[in-house]
Amino acid sequence: MSHSFVHVYIHVIFATKDRRPWLTEDVRVRLIPYLGGIARQKKVATIAIGAVEDHVHVLLKLHSAVSIAKLIGDMKSYSSAFAKSIGVADFAWQEGYGAFSCSKNHVLTVKRYVENQEEHHRTHSFDDEMARLANIWGFDWSSGG
Repeated sequence: MSHSFVHVYIHVIFATKDRRPWLTEDVRVRLIPYLGGIARQKKVATIAIGAVEDHVHVLLKLHSAVSIAKLIGDMKSYSSAFAKSIGVADFAWQEGYGAFSCSKNHVLTVKRYVENQEEHHRTHSFDDEMARLANIWGFDWSSGG
């Protein structure tokens, strides 16, 4: 095959340090497009980004030359500096992240889920959300919460 073909979707979740509520609505309306811009610079397609006060969800279609760890590290690093530049002086992301594969058949469902984070979190906590994902994907959330 003369060209690389990658068709991989991932759903990424990362939280603010100590899950502090730094992502106010004013911050989110500026930070979300900034996160999308970082992905775009890395040739990664952003399908959806959603956030609440203490964490972010991003649905991405990966590029063949980009590692997940490098991409998320860059997104967190550059967006942290951006948040500080717009007045969130102590802003930082929590170490680590969750990255989950997403079938092409489920992209629209996950996209709606990511875009509706504010509504979702009116009735479900971050810990509830991660416990559900831990159950689906088979990892131990008790040490991550």
